[in-house]
Amino acid sequence: MVAIIWNIWTHGNNFVFKNLVLDVEEVFDLTQIKTWAWITNRHNKAKFTCSDWCMNLVLCIKLVT
Repeated sequence: MVAIIWNIWTHGNNFVFKNLVLDVEEVFDLTQIKTWAWITNRHNKAKFTCSDWCMNLVLCIKLVT
């Protein structure tokens, strides 16, 4: 949840302060990558790739719980 809020917040700031285009797909992609990085760095059981995380989220979550 934190990753989603963080990415929406930073993307919104880029829109307001840097006049960049809002891209919902980019926010979603960055959220997936960021959550994968956080989980794989925090849990020893998380030995899956980012691709695995994006394609099989539920299975990956089961591996670390």
